[in-house]
Amino acid sequence: MTEKEAKNKGGRPALGSAKRDRVISAYYDPGEYEAVSRKAEAASMARSEYVRTVSLKGYVRAIDTPEAQDEKRKLIGLSNNINQLARLAHQQGMKQVVSRLDAVLDEMDGILKKYKR
Repeated sequence: MTEKEAKNKGGRPALGSAKRDRVISAYYDPGEYEAVSRKAEAASMARSEYVRTVSLKGYVRAIDTPEAQDEKRKLIGLSNNINQLARLAHQQGMKQVVSRLDAVLDEMDGILKKYKR
């Protein structure tokens, strides 16, 4: 065992030059502080991480909101319907399936437009 391995007691590795060692302070009134806290929680981020991201990128996109999860679930269900309709089209012919396929595609288009906002 080398001397370096003997000193290593586990834990997170050192950040080295990537360490954040500069501070910018900002004061918030209670309403602003609560708003920043809510937005950070909605984005599943710590307040400091949220403020850093917003200040550098200009925005933060909350990825897994409950509404987004529901829309994803609906799209997955519709994709299953499309697969079933494709199988049915091969068995019974395309003319039998066209109206059902149009309804599913219209529903999927509506969900995608809502999700895009």
